[in-house]
Amino acid sequence: MAQTLKITLVEMIALIGLTIMTDILGFLFGFLGPIGALLNFFMTITVFPITFYYLRVIKKSAARYDVIANALEAVPILSMLPMRTIGVIIEIIRLRRKTVRIEEEEHEPAMTTEIEVEEESRVI
Repeated sequence: MAQTLKITLVEMIALIGLTIMTDILGFLFGFLGPIGALLNFFMTITVFPITFYYLRVIKKSAARYDVIANALEAVPILSMLPMRTIGVIIEIIRLRRKTVRIEEEEHEPAMTTEIEVEEESRVI
């Protein structure tokens, strides 16, 4: 078993940066009342497909924590909390801890060797 990193540092910074910015805007939108809730809803329906597509389709992750976090973002009071960022961070942790079995090519084991024995020619 060999451990492989399925997500790079640049991808982590981009995803976490995007979700932190949207969570900060969501927090500020929470103080605007019904208009802020509507703005936060539109922001959620534009950011959710980006993170979901990236985690689910490109990285082949289940993205279940991202989906749960974005569903909680639809609730007006909970949208002030950084649910989206927490969901993406949990998914990144899951991706980095995954282990992938490396399939080995079919070959002979290294410790065995074939010894060819030549038949002696006997003259009678």
